[in-house]
Order: sequence, then structure tokens, then C-alpha cells
Amino acid sequence: MNAQTNFDVAVLIGRFQPFHKGHAALLTRALETAPRVIVILGSSFAARNAKNPFNWEERSAMIGCTLDEAQRARVTFLPMRDYYDDVRWAAGAADLVREQVGKQARVALIGYVKDASSHYLNRFPDWEFIGMPQQGEIDATSLRRIWFEVEDADVVRAL
Repeated sequence: MNAQTNFDVAVLIGRFQPFHKGHAALLTRALETAPRVIVILGSSFAARNAKNPFNWEERSAMIGCTLDEAQRARVTFLPMRDYYDDVRWAAGAADLVREQVGKQARVALIGYVKDASSHYLNRFPDWEFIGMPQQGEIDATSLRRIWFEVEDADVVRAL
């Protein structure tokens, strides 16, 4: 962790369906930014489907097993339901964080602006956004597409 940190907590929000190296880079940045990290797992109570194949407990375990014991002790996983109202969703996410760290906590939001679907990162004016560039060429959408749609076994083996 950076000894020069000005933050009490770093927040990482995503579905992580599945968790991949790009997400891992964001989590590493969060761990470097603050002594405590909150990972908000979106779509936590949605039924399984091709877009959301893992429940939130499976995702927290998947992410947790990439961390060493000291890192794992600093990370809290919080399930978040979907709201199809951006204002209500952002208020719900902010409330989850506030319940964990209080109103006065200095919060960093770690993220990657992929496309228009990343607009949620702008919904937290009280938090400082720390952006990162794309890490690698593949994303979770492509991984799910290959996983569920590819019929060519050679393509799957190449991954």
C-alpha cells in the first residue's frame, strides 16, 4: 500500500462476470490506494443467465482466491441489487459504502471507462475517481461470448 494515501477506502464496482486480469489490475490499484477496499458486486440477486453466470458468493470467492491473506483481510465484498434507475442505484451503492465506513470517510472510486456502459462511474461526486487504462485486449463480455457461444474447440483451447 502507498504510504502517501489520502483515502480511507477504495471502492471497486462491477459485475465481474467473470473476474479477469483487467479486473485484477483495478483491484491491485485499489489495494495500493487505501488501507481498506470495498468491492461492490453488481447484479447480485439476478437470476443466472449468459450475462450473469455466477452468483455474488461465487464471484467473491473467485476474486478472494486471487489475493494473499493480508490483502484478503483488507477487502470487503458487498452484494448490490440492480435498480433500473441510475439515481436510485447510485444512492444504494453510496449507502452500502457509508454503512461500512461512515459519512466522513475519504473515498476513492477505482475504475476503467470502457464505453457508455461506464457512465455509472460519474454518479459519485463525493468520491474521487481514479481511472485506469484498459488492461489487455479481452473483456468479460468477450469471455462470456466465447464461453457460451463458441462452437470451435480450437478457439476455446487457445484461451
